[in-house]
Amino acid sequence: IHYPPAASTMSSSPVPPGSTSSSPVPSSSNSNSNGDWRVAVQQAARNKQVREIASVLASLEPGASATSKLRLAMQFEDTVFKGADSLEDYQKKLTKRLKKLKKNYVPTQPAGATEKTRVIEQLRSQHGDAIRYVIKHSKRAVKEMTIKHGEEKGRQLEQHLEAAKNWATALGLSERHPKPDYNMPEDQLERLKSNVERRLENLRAHVVKLADPDRFFVETLDKAEQDTKTGAGCELLSQEIRRRYLQYIKSELDPDSMMTAALEQTSRPVQMPTRSATNKQEELAALQYLEKMRSASSAFLAFMAMDEQAKASVPNGTLKKLHGIVTEGTDYVVDVIKAHRKRTKAPDVTLPDAWMKQLELPSSTTTEASTSGSEPGAKRPRTTSGGISLQTRILLRAGRKTPPILVPEFKRKGARLVRPAGDGAHLILNFDHAFTMTIYMAPLLVEIRACQSSKQERQSNENDSDNTLPTQVACARWTPLQHGLIEEPLITTAQDSNDQHTDENKLLTVWNVKGDYETIGFVVQERLRDASAHATHVLRSYFGNVPTTAANDFELEILEGQALRNFLQLVRQTYTPNWKDII
Repeated sequence: IHYPPAASTMSSSPVPPGSTSSSPVPSSSNSNSNGDWRVAVQQAARNKQVREIASVLASLEPGASATSKLRLAMQFEDTVFKGADSLEDYQKKLTKRLKKLKKNYVPTQPAGATEKTRVIEQLRSQHGDAIRYVIKHSKRAVKEMTIKHGEEKGRQLEQHLEAAKNWATALGLSERHPKPDYNMPEDQLERLKSNVERRLENLRAHVVKLADPDRFFVETLDKAEQDTKTGAGCELLSQEIRRRYLQYIKSELDPDSMMTAALEQTSRPVQMPTRSATNKQEELAALQYLEKMRSASSAFLAFMAMDEQAKASVPNGTLKKLHGIVTEGTDYVVDVIKAHRKRTKAPDVTLPDAWMKQLELPSSTTTEASTSGSEPGAKRPRTTSGGISLQTRILLRAGRKTPPILVPEFKRKGARLVRPAGDGAHLILNFDHAFTMTIYMAPLLVEIRACQSSKQERQSNENDSDNTLPTQVACARWTPLQHGLIEEPLITTAQDSNDQHTDENKLLTVWNVKGDYETIGFVVQERLRDASAHATHVLRSYFGNVPTTAANDFELEILEGQALRNFLQLVRQTYTPNWKDII
């Protein structure tokens, strides 16, 4: 739907005319006396308003559809929009004119209308929407019936739907035959009326259940509301819900006050951002929708807990309206989340990657020739033993210098080498802010731990700078599994003291589930333990493939260095496929 340039975009639609729906309304701050309020109105809101007007116009004319009334609705809305003085005036005039139209509308009858004509128009008015709906979803219904119950059932349903198409042709409800057949014989009209009244509702129920689960849920919900308003089941349901509420919430449930408060919250309009809205305004509107959705669930609970007398005061269709609020809110929140994800670049590495992406040993390996007389950089196949090695024999052991050829290789892979005084040499690789991998040489072990928060890491670095240098440490440090998952409070300043509660309750996000350490921390710990064990096996396998027949320590050190380089290359390819060596 297109409008003149003055009808620009607005972030949400106003309250539907003639109703008390909880649809969002644009902020009143957009209105002013100089007419600029039209520029701030989003076209999406006007489009939604046009569709609602078309639905109202279609409901006034027997057999008409909302699609056929779109052009008239556009003209209707555009006239009101251009004649309004402000956004509030636009909404008021639209609501007022629609109410007046519905009140004064008189259905037109064809010239020289007879009893036959009146019967046809009555059938179009009462059953037109249902017949159109059945035809629209007929193909999907047949497909679902065939999948669930076999081809025979699918053919039977298709035959019944063909009858519905014949009804639509006779009553002028199809696109190819928009005008009814007023000249049909009396006996044919009687059969048509009997078939429609006797079979249409049952046929529509099958189509809804098969092809439109959302509508099926709404209609089932509406039926459940009527079934639970009276009778013995109403009292039993009320008593059971109150008992369970007391059991779990530890307080008495007052359904009347809960319903009143919840309905008041769900009826509040959401102040939507304008076309110049910031991301924060959109997120604020999404939070308001979430609050309305929470209140809708509270209202549903309160309704089920009411007794028969209290439910009698609740308007019919309340549960259906609550479902509409939840659906509307869900659609808006999903749109905001999608827009946020488009603006926000997803991290290259996440914590679940530590165990979801497993290191895989290559099926065959080659190693660089290092013996005298070989060409530099030549590759030669070697026979692998298929065993494992528990520690390096020469490489990075106590008293041995770091091979100069490995230093630039460590830098290219983003690995930091730590050489304590004893046999504690290890490499540290960081994977964004997700996790850290530490590779120990003696014994050959891989430790994968979650990254610390920036505050905890800053404090750890300060402690390291105050203590002895890494080269003076007697052995390597071994960090516990909960490292980075749960943090001890760090109190160094008054501000840190105020932040202590935040540190103690660090939230984790794993598999799109957010929770504290007590909730999902232990699960993450076990996954990190498994990932560390698997990576250790792969590392030991690389070193286990180093030939034991090396001519001297120099050649053995070269071979072990190559095994370490291959492992680092595998790690980077597995966890960061787009990794580019640091030059």
